[in-house]
Amino acid sequence: MRLAVINLIRGDMSGGYRKYLSHVLPRMAKRNDVEAILCATPDSIDVQSFCPRHSNIRHISCKPFNFLNLFPDSKLHKYLKDFSPNVLFVPMERSFQFRKIPIVNIIQNMEPFIKIDDFNPLMERFRQWLKYMYGINAIKKSNGIIALSNYVSDFLIKDLEIPAQKISLVYHGIDLFDTDKNKKPFTIPNNWTGRFIFTAGSIRHARGLEDLILAIKHFKIKYNDNIRLAIAGEAEPRMIKYQKKLKNWISNNNLSSSVYWVDNLNKEEMAWCYQN
Repeated sequence: MRLAVINLIRGDMSGGYRKYLSHVLPRMAKRNDVEAILCATPDSIDVQSFCPRHSNIRHISCKPFNFLNLFPDSKLHKYLKDFSPNVLFVPMERSFQFRKIPIVNIIQNMEPFIKIDDFNPLMERFRQWLKYMYGINAIKKSNGIIALSNYVSDFLIKDLEIPAQKISLVYHGIDLFDTDKNKKPFTIPNNWTGRFIFTAGSIRHARGLEDLILAIKHFKIKYNDNIRLAIAGEAEPRMIKYQKKLKNWISNNNLSSSVYWVDNLNKEEMAWCYQN
């Protein structure tokens, strides 16, 4: 089998996406039934800096994804013509077609498919609507879909009426770190061991941070239990106003000593937080 991996991203790649590629590509390349892999990524991402090298993997560049770009990437299509893939793999919910080659998508992001519009700024609602439309189009045209949880699988079957035989349920794995190398973030107080909740990712409405913060307040008031919360990640420019609202609410409810914004962490700091 000759597999083409098409990374349809706008120009930047999240830490989770990088980790996914760095783990999945070499695993697929080692399979006896995989002859070669062609991995297409925009020039702004240096994939080879974080993906292990393998003789079966060839990296090429493609245009960054643009919701409003209606013209195909002619250079990418030429690469695909020369490569002659048996399967196209798009690790996210975006539509792509080349001849009649079977295509497999992953549903990585459920945010566009759930109803949270009332909490988002107008431009963010428009962005999520575009993602929804592109996502639905991709899902409907896919020959196979990888769901990362039972919730996603049930949504595809019940809400979008996707045939169950097109869906494969594959949970994310976990990394096993050398605990001796774990490092406590300097932004977390020394006495925070074993009594805090940790969450990491972009600061946005879909994370459900309000629920976590309300839970911290509930335990503090009803049970006099000072469980702490460490929030890792940063807000995109359009979500800074939302983050400020959260910070003001935390301050007004006397939770500043219970909730810490620890910003971006490296993998050793992340591992320490998960361990503790």
